[in-house]
Amino acid sequence: MNSKQLTPPINNQRLLAPVGSLFGISFKLALKSIEQITILFFIPTLLLILGQLYAGKALTSFGQVIHLHQAIGLGLIAVALIGALINYGPSLYFRSRTSLQGKPVSIIECYRIGIKTMIKLILASLLSLLVIIIGFVLLIVPGVLLLRRFIFVPYYVLDNPKLSLMKVFKLAASGTKNYEVSIYSLYGLILPVSFILKLFQEINIICSIAAVILSYTMLFMPALRYAEIIKDSKVSSVDGKQKTD
Repeated sequence: MNSKQLTPPINNQRLLAPVGSLFGISFKLALKSIEQITILFFIPTLLLILGQLYAGKALTSFGQVIHLHQAIGLGLIAVALIGALINYGPSLYFRSRTSLQGKPVSIIECYRIGIKTMIKLILASLLSLLVIIIGFVLLIVPGVLLLRRFIFVPYYVLDNPKLSLMKVFKLAASGTKNYEVSIYSLYGLILPVSFILKLFQEINIICSIAAVILSYTMLFMPALRYAEIIKDSKVSSVDGKQKTD
């Protein structure tokens, strides 16, 4: 990320690049990463869409005779879910390192490193998501606060694989402090757009595939914001030490 994009702190807030700028960078990275996106994201998603199409009512009807095409659909869904599970670590590593380097990393590197931390990444992601959801269910305000604290936990796990989950959660909470505006502006765009694309998917299979492809234009935005936070944190830390010297 270009340091010139960063803006000075206002009221203790470290304001980062505008969301529109992140979208432009994410879109360019997506165009450069068609091979990796196809393997890590599109193929499992396409299998899931086709599986749901073929399975039909077999997903909600129990105790009834399942026809051949429904059995094929259920099989495709199972393969898609297993594929998504295996790809989770590599796909997160891919987004993180591609955003950090500004160019796609190889698919072999993604699997070689991503698989190593897969279990810890899945646990951290589930726990952080659960905490955020509970916050929103109980009261909206705690959910918003927890979103800032823990939304980047999986990325902190990648960068700190030897730390315990408890320490990673503490690091994520402290590391994102003073970046509320930059984080909320990011998800203020991503969440509504993702919801609209989800509705678009319900129209038919063509719209579903189109919505999935469109969603990939935002694929790198969270990782780009995380990379900005890490870089700006180091800059502010150096500035703070210089002022005390």
